[in-house]
Amino acid sequence: MFLNKLCPNDEEEEDPTTEQLPPVHPMHNSEQQWDQMAPVLGMKFTNPSELKHCLTNYVVKYGYDLWYEKNDKYRLLVKCCKGKEPICPFRLWASWMQEERTF
Repeated sequence: MFLNKLCPNDEEEEDPTTEQLPPVHPMHNSEQQWDQMAPVLGMKFTNPSELKHCLTNYVVKYGYDLWYEKNDKYRLLVKCCKGKEPICPFRLWASWMQEERTF
């Protein structure tokens, strides 16, 4: 049922009695222990500093090398291993949400 909502079949008509599922984006828990912090796709933060703190803890635990390409109060672009081989495709882009006060 869930996958049918995500990828509806054009040949079938939608059932009007079926409820639409809201998108799920977890809120970061700043009270979590440092070694348990892990960024998740779509995760919401109260401000850019909270996201950078979470990333720093994650990097320390797993030994990643991150490069802050853009880092200001409106946006954050983080890449993996700038200028190192092998090239890592990781990229994190974050900015303020338009409809709510989360980053």
